[in-house]
Amino acid sequence: AVLLLLFPRSITAFIPASPQRIATRLHVFERMSEESIGALVTAQQQTSKFQLEKVTVSCLLAGCVDHPDSAALQKTFKQYKITYRRIETALASLYVGADDRDTGWLAGFRAANNDDDRPFDTIVKQTLQRSSKLADQMGSTTVHTHHVVLALLEYQESPAASATKGNEAWALLQKLNVLDEGVTALQLCES
Repeated sequence: AVLLLLFPRSITAFIPASPQRIATRLHVFERMSEESIGALVTAQQQTSKFQLEKVTVSCLLAGCVDHPDSAALQKTFKQYKITYRRIETALASLYVGADDRDTGWLAGFRAANNDDDRPFDTIVKQTLQRSSKLADQMGSTTVHTHHVVLALLEYQESPAASATKGNEAWALLQKLNVLDEGVTALQLCES
């Protein structure tokens, strides 16, 4: 109490009001595994390669495929024949040619220097936040690549577990033509 009287602002800034306050101040990046960080780096590289203004869900999926950090995720990718090379080809068909309509001597100057980091788009930010929540629900202190993939497919850890087909990551997987008609996002997540 004496310290609070002498240094009211500086000390109280370090005293959390509750454990929840601590949890909300932690950033998802501080909890990420090395492979998850590697997935973000690959996503940044793909974003630069295709001269996109922001990191997209498709680029993040490419990073996760390039850096699977669990045997289960590697097995799932192998089972469905999802490889980094195939994802990269799908990304090229998705993004190459988008700027072909730009002609003239200024064509290609839309994006920043390829060495610059690109910001994450809103959906990627939400996905990273969801992956952190999924890691918490699964009892993990670290956010692994499989948490990010589950979040990309909008998987929910609940009694009525589900995953959504109507998102950009699922659309990119469908573009690979390796998933059977009847395969659901939930089946992919649970395999």
